Amino acid sequence: MQPLRPPKGRGDKIRSVTDSIPQKRFGEASDLLGAMLFLASDESAFVTGQTIDVDGGHRLMS
Repeated sequence: MQPLRPPKGRGDKIRSVTDSIPQKRFGEASDLLGAMLFLASDESAFVTGQTIDVDGGHRLMS
């Protein structure tokens, strides 16, 4: 996949947001795959009422 390119004039804002994410990039749909497979599997049968953050570590930094 191609990395997101900022719209003209928004490069600094985009950079400031990605700099605040420990993995230094925006997430992609494919980044959700592991969590989705886990939740759809029998391995998650005993998991209830949880929030699973798939955010590149952003929540840890806020």
